[in-house]
Amino acid sequence: MFGADKGTTNLLDGRKLVIGIVQARFNEGITNALYEACRAELLALGVQEKNITHVTVPGALEVPVALQAMAERDDFDALIARQCHSHDREPGAGGGSPGREGPRCGACGGRNGPRSRTHRLAMTETPNKTRKAADKSARTRAREFALQALYQHLVGRNEASDIDAFTRDLAGFHKADSAHFDALLHGCVAQAGALDELLTPLLDRPMAEISPIEHGVLWIGAYEFRQCQDVPWRVVLNECIELAKSFGATDGHKYVNGVLHKLAAQLRPQEVAADGAGERVARRRPTGA
Repeated sequence: MFGADKGTTNLLDGRKLVIGIVQARFNEGITNALYEACRAELLALGVQEKNITHVTVPGALEVPVALQAMAERDDFDALIARQCHSHDREPGAGGGSPGREGPRCGACGGRNGPRSRTHRLAMTETPNKTRKAADKSARTRAREFALQALYQHLVGRNEASDIDAFTRDLAGFHKADSAHFDALLHGCVAQAGALDELLTPLLDRPMAEISPIEHGVLWIGAYEFRQCQDVPWRVVLNECIELAKSFGATDGHKYVNGVLHKLAAQLRPQEVAADGAGERVARRRPTGA
């Protein structure tokens, strides 16, 4: 792209490229200008308008999460981040002018000075890639898109219908199970209160301190335990662990595993008990039997 500014656009052919752009809405006047300049440059390089996917997130803290979600789908030739950082800090947080507050975190509403657990989770930059895109089933992809959609709902309080329409236009959605995505997004949003009531007693901290990513994964797990009886509880648990590994904090999947394992015992007691009995028999079976 820098070469294009030096008169070498003829060396680059973007006609077949699929590009994703993630823009932070914090300091929107600046990031809008950055996005428009980036879009104009891409079009000048031959990238088709229909092959440019534009995603916005509340602030710079959420940009890595969105980038990782898009990268996991393996549908883009390149991903671009457009964001503007603020260097202000709360008093006593190190740097900045006394009495000036830094920007609010889009994930929890807190200022950027304190290093609460919520902030640490939101600032995770490059979660581990746990499975290849080619190995993902349509339902796995649906869960990934649903998590991205629920994240937008939890962080931005956007309406489910608006998020639904936006998500279905994203590159790669055609590979997902759209019916399962629809059930997860609209079901979790509609039953949010009931799902939180189930989950809260199993947490070791207030729900407000759970990161939006982990919160969304827990919603998906709780919803599938209750409403998707055709999906074995082990499959639900393992899929949610993979979601947390891919998009959450470093050890977030361990927390999700612990909470959902306890919830499964409540909502799918016979299934969990049967699995436990089978495992005990297998452990007692003599070698070579």
